[in-house]
Amino acid sequence: MKKKILLITPENEEINRFRKNQFNNFIQITMPYLAAFIDENKYEITLVDEYNQRVPFEEKFHSSA
Repeated sequence: MKKKILLITPENEEINRFRKNQFNNFIQITMPYLAAFIDENKYEITLVDEYNQRVPFEEKFHSSA
């Protein structure tokens, strides 16, 4: 069974102001870039951009703590 990892691009007031003025509102590249280094044979990866997606609080993800 694969462990589930949640990567969140957090909402930020300053970035939100900038993104609202953009015609093309794309996700920042940082989290998808990091996700590319995770072995998908071992982990199920979920990417969330808080600007336009909700965080799936009801799901269980692997904790590093």
